Amino acid sequence: MFHEVQRFSQGMITYLMVATAVICFGTVAVLAVAGQIPADEAAIVLVLLVIVFSVVFYLLARAVFEITVSTDAVSLRWPPFRRKPQVITGGMISKAEVRKGPPLQYGFQYLPGYGWVYRLAGKNGVQLQLRSGKKIFIGSQDVFMFRKALEQITDVENKLNG
Repeated sequence: MFHEVQRFSQGMITYLMVATAVICFGTVAVLAVAGQIPADEAAIVLVLLVIVFSVVFYLLARAVFEITVSTDAVSLRWPPFRRKPQVITGGMISKAEVRKGPPLQYGFQYLPGYGWVYRLAGKNGVQLQLRSGKKIFIGSQDVFMFRKALEQITDVENKLNG
């Protein structure tokens, strides 16, 4: 019924890489020049930083956020970080509304007022209120089609607003 795949934009990954490199390598260089750490230890730290950041940015470049709405559930997946999907059945949803996403917040994280936020792209998304009281915000590049698919799997009248 609905399937969307979101990825980090190349520009965002490049920005994160440059900002992280400048901060980390700059800090190590300043400490080495100031004599706080010996030059050979600074070189080792820099090599380790390059290795760690290469792995992290490779994973970010490969990361995707998949939203699938089937005939009875919403499935959220984050390969390569979380291979097993999080499944939310239509019966678990008590309310859903279209709303703007939190500014400058990407990935998956907990934010007061939004609950768990899942988003890599799109400014808007759907705020789910589960029967358990838990909130989940799912960002989407096609909120209209996502909402339409949710309408077909939910069983409570008028729970979709916006």
